[in-house]
Amino acid sequence: EPTVRRLLSFASFAPVLAVSAKTGFHVPHVLSTALQIMRTMQEGLSETVCHSLVQAAWGSHLPPRARGRPLRFHHARWLSGRPPRIELTISPAVARLPEPFEHYLSNRLHADPRLAGIPLGFVVRGLKDSQRPTPVPTS
Repeated sequence: EPTVRRLLSFASFAPVLAVSAKTGFHVPHVLSTALQIMRTMQEGLSETVCHSLVQAAWGSHLPPRARGRPLRFHHARWLSGRPPRIELTISPAVARLPEPFEHYLSNRLHADPRLAGIPLGFVVRGLKDSQRPTPVPTS
C-alpha cells in the first residue's frame, strides 16, 4: 500500500483496496465501496455535518496569517458537483487558502470515513459586511 500511495500521490483521497481478478477476492467489497462513494457524492453532507468537520479541523491547526491578520472561520457548506466542493466563509477575505493549509484541511477531512474516496475542492468566500457581527458597545 505505501508504494501505491506514493505512486498515486495525486489521488491521496482514494481508498486503496487489494483485489484479485483471478479469484474474485474483495471484488464485491470494491463495488460496494464505489457505490457508497458515489452515493455520498450525490447526496452530499448536511450543512451541520460539513460545518462541524471543518470547524474541528480548523480549530486543531490554525492557518497562517493573511496580510498580518489571522484567518477566522465562520461557516462551511457542501456544494454538489463533480468534484464536490466545500464553500468556506472566512474573514478577512482572501482569494484562496494557503496551499499547505488547504492540503492539511483536505487530508483532515478525508480522514472522516464519510469523505473517504471523495475528491474535494474548496471555494473561499469572504464574510459580507451585512454578516459581520456588530461590535458590542462598551461604556
